[in-house]
Amino acid sequence: MELYEYICENREKIKSDFDIAALGYEYLIGKIGILGQSNFIGQYLVMPEKRMKGYNPNLGMLRKFAEQIEFVLCNSCYFLDVKLDEILDYISFVKQKLKPFGETVYNEATIAYHLLLGFDLYAENYFKDSQPAPLNIGCQTKAYFYCCQKGGMITAASKELRFRKRILPTELRNTFTCLRILERVELPVGVDPPQMSTLYIYEKDEDRNQIIKDQKLNITIIPFGRKTIFGFEKYRSASFRVKYREAQKKKDIEKALHLLDMAILRGANIVVFPEYVCFPEMQERISKYLRKTHIEEPDKIKKLLLVVAGSGWTEDDNNVCIIYSYDGFLLGKQYKYAPFNNEVKILTGAGKKQKEIWIEGLNNPGKESSVVQIPKIGSVMSAICKDISSRDFSEKMARAFQIDFLMVPAYSSSLRHAFQNQLKSITETNMETCSVVCNCCAGIKEERWKTTKERGMVIMPCKSDTDTVVGAKCRNVLIKNIILDKCMACEQCGECMFTLSLNFCTQNVKKGTMLSIKHSIN
Repeated sequence: MELYEYICENREKIKSDFDIAALGYEYLIGKIGILGQSNFIGQYLVMPEKRMKGYNPNLGMLRKFAEQIEFVLCNSCYFLDVKLDEILDYISFVKQKLKPFGETVYNEATIAYHLLLGFDLYAENYFKDSQPAPLNIGCQTKAYFYCCQKGGMITAASKELRFRKRILPTELRNTFTCLRILERVELPVGVDPPQMSTLYIYEKDEDRNQIIKDQKLNITIIPFGRKTIFGFEKYRSASFRVKYREAQKKKDIEKALHLLDMAILRGANIVVFPEYVCFPEMQERISKYLRKTHIEEPDKIKKLLLVVAGSGWTEDDNNVCIIYSYDGFLLGKQYKYAPFNNEVKILTGAGKKQKEIWIEGLNNPGKESSVVQIPKIGSVMSAICKDISSRDFSEKMARAFQIDFLMVPAYSSSLRHAFQNQLKSITETNMETCSVVCNCCAGIKEERWKTTKERGMVIMPCKSDTDTVVGAKCRNVLIKNIILDKCMACEQCGECMFTLSLNFCTQNVKKGTMLSIKHSIN
């Protein structure tokens, strides 16, 4: 079956422009299965700089075909049916003009590839729609399609310092610039495809545009204090759930809103709370606070971009992080994927210690995940604690979407073991990813309180003009000794926060001096 016939046969599935691309991808992967993607790219798609014997003579015509697809897609006057008919006409035309080359089945498959290239050109040059992704709605049999904005805050420095290209498999989907294709088989059973939303900064928004001009980003992490606001409760064998203390919920919400208010007044662009702290009622109050402030005191939050509202345990037994825009609207959710599991020592009634297995009883692990795009600043994703240390789903998604900022709410007794090497690996593969861990003070064990000063961690890319590779530099966010002594009495908790100022100008990236840390106490 030819591409034209394949699309026509599945026409009823087409509900959006990108369903056409999804059908093209299905057709393409099906046709080149035996040859393999790397051989198909090498033998049929590579255009040499100089004419060489054996190169595909159709590539020039196919490139024009891709540009025609781009033109059809960017014409907003066309209804979907009109666009589809136009695209089918172009497919039919280029098929007739295709010169014989190599194996016929692979030669004709190049049309499907250049159909996708047309979508990639459209994504790079014209696509600005903020509709939720994945963008293919009716045809999701093989893969999910996304469009990622080109260029973040570190892009200029990475070009000037000549960051090498990302290490990616030789696959068709990795040959595109802005098109991201996530294959369905890559998602675990029960996990929905990642969602994508866009937080636009409008031209007249001078203060937020100044963030882009200055190439500086202030991220405030809030460890929330040593006093626990919940307990772990076993409910079936070794599984546990989180149980919040109802009597103090009101005070905990007031504390969170006060800390958020202080962070905003101190110029935070992004605020991150830790794991477990932001129970659903608190997350809702954070949203309402942002909405009200945006309406009544817009100048107060004029530098804020978004709030990563930690994570909270839900009534249906999930651990969920929520990302809100500066005006309080939901940008995305992140369900924890990898449950905490450990062998812990507990005291018996007789005062003796015994070991027990504890496993986080997640009902729908990884059900939802989200990527937030902020044009010219970068893409933001959240991952919850064990999702990073397990080196599983979140690491895969960070690499697939080439994330610029990875925000990690945590509740951990050890940051170095759980996060450092894992996040370095992501940066050294992606080249441009900055990761920020916000750990809860209450997660640190009593016996380690005096020696454990880490309340967060930042992983940044670094490269001098003499280095051949991009490295990953780690900075621990440390609490001061004088404050640590006062923390021994919970009632003296000064409600700390740390402002992490990241400067992405070339000289700072080159010298490894991108980060400055300011420790504040309310």
